[in-house]
Amino acid sequence: MPAPTTAAEFIDLVLKSGVVEEPRVRQYLKKLAEGGGIPSEPARLAGLMVHDGLLTYFQAEQILQGKYKRFTIGKYKVLEKLGSGGMGQVFLCEHLLMRRRVAIKVLPTSKAQDPAGLERFYREARAIAAVDHPNLVRAYDIDQADNLHFLVMEYVDGVSLQELVKKVGPLPVLRACHYIYGAAVGLQHVHEIGLVHRDIKPGNILVDRNGLVKILDLGLARFFHDADELTKKYDENILGTADYLSPEQAIDSHTVDIRADIYSLGATFYYLLTGQPPFPEGTVTQKLIWHQTREPKPITAFRSDVPPEILAIIDKMMKKNPAHRYQTPAELMRDLAPFVSVPIPPPSEQELPALSRAAGGVRPPPAGPITPITPTAPGVAITHDSSSVTTPASGHPIVTAAPPAAVTTPPPPPVGSVPHAGSAPPASAGEHNPPQAVVPTAASPATIYAPTGISEANHLTQVATGNVWENLLPAPASDMPAAASTVQKDSEQPAPLARPARASSRRSWRVQSLLLALLLLLAAGATATFLLFPSFRSSVPPSPGSKGETPAETPRTWIVARSGEANTLATIREALAKAGPGDTILIRLPACNEPPVRLQRERHKNLTIRGDLANRALPVWEASARGGALLDLAGTAGVRVQNIILDGADQVSNGILLTGFLPGVLLENVVIQRCSLAAIRCQNVAGTVEQPIQMRQLRLILNQPSQIGLHLAAINVDNQHIHVTDMRVEGSNSAVGVRI
Repeated sequence: MPAPTTAAEFIDLVLKSGVVEEPRVRQYLKKLAEGGGIPSEPARLAGLMVHDGLLTYFQAEQILQGKYKRFTIGKYKVLEKLGSGGMGQVFLCEHLLMRRRVAIKVLPTSKAQDPAGLERFYREARAIAAVDHPNLVRAYDIDQADNLHFLVMEYVDGVSLQELVKKVGPLPVLRACHYIYGAAVGLQHVHEIGLVHRDIKPGNILVDRNGLVKILDLGLARFFHDADELTKKYDENILGTADYLSPEQAIDSHTVDIRADIYSLGATFYYLLTGQPPFPEGTVTQKLIWHQTREPKPITAFRSDVPPEILAIIDKMMKKNPAHRYQTPAELMRDLAPFVSVPIPPPSEQELPALSRAAGGVRPPPAGPITPITPTAPGVAITHDSSSVTTPASGHPIVTAAPPAAVTTPPPPPVGSVPHAGSAPPASAGEHNPPQAVVPTAASPATIYAPTGISEANHLTQVATGNVWENLLPAPASDMPAAASTVQKDSEQPAPLARPARASSRRSWRVQSLLLALLLLLAAGATATFLLFPSFRSSVPPSPGSKGETPAETPRTWIVARSGEANTLATIREALAKAGPGDTILIRLPACNEPPVRLQRERHKNLTIRGDLANRALPVWEASARGGALLDLAGTAGVRVQNIILDGADQVSNGILLTGFLPGVLLENVVIQRCSLAAIRCQNVAGTVEQPIQMRQLRLILNQPSQIGLHLAAINVDNQHIHVTDMRVEGSNSAVGVRI
């Protein structure tokens, strides 16, 4: 679609994109109209919407180029583009329901057509899935939407060592030691599980806002004991980045072990202290040869404050012969330990990337006018690191936002204050005073937002995003089904603004009145069409939650009993097979011996399962077969389980398993016993403020020492909005009542 030329066209594209809810956009435009008026230029309006938190930089850039489609990847909304690498592009995204931010690496469709690219992408997912360590970036999921393959990873709000050195110059010795030590801790875990990273470099080592070091990008990793058939199959002998590649990896990447990663970490250490790789000049081929035959320029030629012990450590890390290096990261950690005993502060705000408000960043109120966003010409590509081999690295970290266009070294702290991690320490500390930061060159990724230190960022500049989505997925033939196109055009698209609103309250009131009248007329017309023409009505698809082609039925009651009332069934399983959304299952058998069941998300939404014995005793549902959970809610919202005893009979792991988005779930007057792991397990589960998950009047009986009453496990999403009242846990003194 052509780029918008008026504010009305820009607003129309924003609404079509779905990145902001229509009521919120309308309310925002009303405030602008009542204030200084709506800017007539699309770029200036985009700048205001970014500044006020309605759009992110990336969303505004794309819409200004006329691109309003595909702002979702699976069940995630795209917020920002974080970077590009050899295996695809990476975006900061947000889960549509849980609002959790993640980093998603997307494999372009061109690579998905390539067997080697697709295999390596899934190999990376398996490699990341094998690690679970604080110093390694975790993977949550791998999925496919249409022809789009994507990997969901932990989002690290921080900066890569490469970008950090670009901003502030060579690091103080103490700080560099801490970061290399943290990377060594992560590499030791990689080594212990039998992996070799094969692409350690400053761009793949991150420091988050708390100072925690994390290693990312296991795209080239291999399991040490496998045959590495993938790279051999496609005749890829050299893998890695030339600036940091070990001598043996340049000869044969298939046979290297953890000592190759130690060499690359040593080259990274060199970079942190000097501001450049060991061999900054030359072609890729020359660098590969020099890593095997030459020694890099001594660190003492750049600075004189590095202790001899540190120089010896780096020298040992970068020995040409692997047998002469540290044999494991643990050995390196032992020698670095004396230099990391003194803690350092986390990175300063000036050193960290600034996110837009809509992506989770916080900016101060404007001190002056907002400069409009300048849309980038289509086809501009992100510049890659020219020294990479086989899998190029952009130098732009995949989990940080774009750096400022020009940043200077932060001013030193006041006399007597504790030096910040990003500031130059006093000369008496014996540390090197880093020079002014190098201004990014044309090879650096372009900037979206140019902050001026901690003062107000009052101008927006362009970003080289290019035709991002065109490289990922071909456009569909049509945006909507033909049968629904009429109602879509008539009722869903907002009426465009005829002209920019003025400060005059009368003019603003007239425009709003006309818009409201037009929307009411359109809605009335669509309603009349729907009521008067049965053929059109039959073409509209059923609403979510309806059964088949018919409207939702009145909730029904199903009875589990031995005899003859209407809707009576012999087992709970049969009742669940019959029940639909909002139905009720009354259990009137004193005992039911049945296998574990898993509810269906849509079919069993708002279902009630309740014991209903005449004498007010609780019926017993006993497991008749092995399973993970006797009752698995599996993301089924609004379920109520009341007045029942769940007996795992030592055959199931959990009595009740809750996972996913479960607003309105209620567990009331429930007894759970004889489950091998936990009576109730909540894993990555969330209610809402209005509809929390409620558990009350519970009795959890633990008969084994290793059992848990209530287990709250947050593996990749925080558990939220769970209310527990009046819960009794009893049994073995060695069991755990509540584990969080």
